[in-house]
Amino acid sequence: MKSKFYRINKLNDSTMLILSTSYHSPTEQLNSIEKELIKKKFEGKVLFDMLLSNGNSEQRFFETSFMNNVINLNNIINISNQVDEIKEASRRFYLKHFDLVENSHVLSNAAKFLLKQGRI
Repeated sequence: MKSKFYRINKLNDSTMLILSTSYHSPTEQLNSIEKELIKKKFEGKVLFDMLLSNGNSEQRFFETSFMNNVINLNNIINISNQVDEIKEASRRFYLKHFDLVENSHVLSNAAKFLLKQGRI
């Protein structure tokens, strides 16, 4: 079985957060993500945190929707300016799974330190 490049966390009943778990983008496995969302009987907003694939940059957070068993690729938007709730959920995830951060080839040592301190 191929490794997954993501984890799915439920933020609330209408929002799922897809977190990168390696330097590979979770978008490389959209079919697998869609299958998992179908199993969860989910429809709603899908947020992507691309920290481990894009770094702590303007290209970190994206939003789209999942409706009729499909991730809407025509409506993906960058949401870097509206991410406080997402950052908190992401911070908790990455602190719990800090080995993913430590093994990151994308994040600098300074970014890893700041993440560990809860500052990014």
